[in-house]
Amino acid sequence: MEKDAINTTTINPLFQNIFLSTLPGLEDELNQKGFLHIKSLSEIEDKYPLLYQTFANNSTKELVIIPINGINNPIGFIIIGLNNIQLLTDKKIDTILVSEIQQISSLLDYKNIK
Repeated sequence: MEKDAINTTTINPLFQNIFLSTLPGLEDELNQKGFLHIKSLSEIEDKYPLLYQTFANNSTKELVIIPINGINNPIGFIIIGLNNIQLLTDKKIDTILVSEIQQISSLLDYKNIK
């Protein structure tokens, strides 16, 4: 499998079609904290088997899931899969990634801006 500059494996484009409706309970978890940091993929093996299988088959060790919130409701989410365990801390995720992703949400939900 091809690796990029920081030794992470590229994800198959089919994985870009993961919908929250296929992951019951995930949206509530994302709303509670603003992101979900799965420090070990085994944490979600029973709770979210589809998500687990998708990334376990790709040698992913750690996941970060961040919602993209539109004006009126969530419009999607970004999943970052890492092959190196504990590369990101919750503080880095919250202060850097979450805020940056929300800045681009307006562009993605432009039709609802008044």
